[in-house]
Amino acid sequence: MIDRPISGQEAFALVTYTPEPLREWLIELRRLLPVESTSEPHITILPPRPLNIPATDAWQKISSTLSCFPAFEVELSSVRVFPGTNVLYLELSDGIPMLEELHATLNVGDFFHEEVFEFHPHLTVGGPVAPQELERKLRTARDAWRASACPTRFVVDQFAFVSISTSEAGRQWNRLWRHRLLAPKAHQQAAAANFINRTS
Repeated sequence: MIDRPISGQEAFALVTYTPEPLREWLIELRRLLPVESTSEPHITILPPRPLNIPATDAWQKISSTLSCFPAFEVELSSVRVFPGTNVLYLELSDGIPMLEELHATLNVGDFFHEEVFEFHPHLTVGGPVAPQELERKLRTARDAWRASACPTRFVVDQFAFVSISTSEAGRQWNRLWRHRLLAPKAHQQAAAANFINRTS
């Protein structure tokens, strides 16, 4: 699964951006390859899709759903390539179940969209890569990843609701709203307090 905006119209997506120093390292890796990328490094929860309701209403509903989830950790493992698209990405070795649950919970009702590809949590490095250059760029990316001193594990505690527009100049990603998840202990306390308020 890769991020592919809806052709001919504005699309919306839900993503979590990578923290420093991993963010800057991935940006430098893209320059080293180089490979096409029109957004900052991120993990996608809802791939680009059209909206049938106002964006403010959509964000209120998404934010309400996200409030049911605590912050969690993910870990990146190795550089791989999506066959058929030649897109380079970082595979996840931890955090996949939570990301899949988030996607399944959110991809319903007003936000349901038939995904272009089966949902597969990952962090896109860039692409598509020309077939004749794929082996070399994949090797470069893998060598750089193995040599990196950047942390491979980080906490996912913030999501961004973004709009993606297409034009002759390319794709433009704009962050509209952000939502921060509570740490697990704080989330449990908030959930308990909410339960008491509802039953008292």
